[in-house]
Amino acid sequence: MDVEEVVYTARDNTIELSLSTDGVVITHTGIVRCQVKVNNTLLDSAVSPQFFDFTQADRLILSFGEAGLLPGDYTATLYVFDINSTEGLFWGDFLLTVKA
Repeated sequence: MDVEEVVYTARDNTIELSLSTDGVVITHTGIVRCQVKVNNTLLDSAVSPQFFDFTQADRLILSFGEAGLLPGDYTATLYVFDINSTEGLFWGDFLLTVKA
């Protein structure tokens, strides 16, 4: 993924990611779990579902403003899970800037 996103701490801004394979956006309704690793912090929808929204067919919505991330620039790693990928699939890295 060649993506740069910004999180504002203590704000309601969201990140919307459209995941694709071979240039075609996948149907996101099959995603059952996500993990985003930011530095040494693992944000997991199984533990903190309030940070993740899988209800849109064409995008994943992340709400990390209340996730306790410290301001800085990070490489975030995204893993997605579906009924066939119970160990998760590495989906890619993206640049995540956290601002106060």
